Amino acid sequence: METTTEKKQFISNEITKIYEQLDINCRKVCGAAYDRYGVDLLPFSIEIFLDKPLEVQLKVIADKKLENYITHVMNFQLKLGTTGFYHKYRKHHEKQREYLMDYIYSPDHIALNEAFEDENPALDCLKKAIEKLDPYSKMIVDEIIVKDNSFLDVSKKYKITYTHLSRDLKKIKKELKRLCQHSL
Repeated sequence: METTTEKKQFISNEITKIYEQLDINCRKVCGAAYDRYGVDLLPFSIEIFLDKPLEVQLKVIADKKLENYITHVMNFQLKLGTTGFYHKYRKHHEKQREYLMDYIYSPDHIALNEAFEDENPALDCLKKAIEKLDPYSKMIVDEIIVKDNSFLDVSKKYKITYTHLSRDLKKIKKELKRLCQHSL
């Protein structure tokens, strides 16, 4: 190996040979956090190795310590809070906390989702009125209003003409409005 390019190619080939083992080591170092950090940790650690002078890289390879060296770098980068990996990847995740529902953070701030808990007489009336409809009308409400399918799709699916669907839906809406007028 005479030229710098040949040396770099040799180093790249040596890393490629042990890459699968490095991935296994990365999984072990990260543990349960592999899905969050593993994809970034291994390339980050290899990059740290490749930033070393060529002589250091070649000496590590000659001493048969390449796998140990990169694994040690992964461990060091992941576990300490002052490393480049910490500042680039882990810091953001660790400084965030989970927002718990139904937890009283302070008297002024209670995390409760009450959007659907209020009684809505109009909605209750509509549900009851829809339940009382004949099967054909229920199907139209379910397919067009609830599932938001197009008239064309429903027409093809049930082999009902577009004009009949449109006419019947207007009648159903008018009837539901009449039945639930008192709740609005």
